[in-house]
Amino acid sequence: MDPFYLFEDAPSPYAFFGTNPTLFDAPSRDERASLDWTAHSYLAWTPMDDSERRVVPLAGFSWGFTIDSTGSIALQEVQALGAVNWDEHLTYLRSSHPRWLFDKWQPAQEDPMY
Repeated sequence: MDPFYLFEDAPSPYAFFGTNPTLFDAPSRDERASLDWTAHSYLAWTPMDDSERRVVPLAGFSWGFTIDSTGSIALQEVQALGAVNWDEHLTYLRSSHPRWLFDKWQPAQEDPMY
């Protein structure tokens, strides 16, 4: 997981939050050693009328890059993520944030074009 470093000690599963969600992440590396780096990013919401802290996944995508042995960088294609991918993170999320509930991905959220 990649929490926003200013809030590393905050007991929240969110790295970024707001009313107009925007994600910007540009890893910076001075060294160009061989590396395969992939991120899973999710848009989620927390219902404000709920009595518990709940995370409801809405959409997800993966992205990243590869640095080869010559130092050349190739971007990975952006891929849509779905229920199976979200489920892979639930054990970690639930153990890291035990005061939060993490909903399963709802079938209505699956996009048939992927």
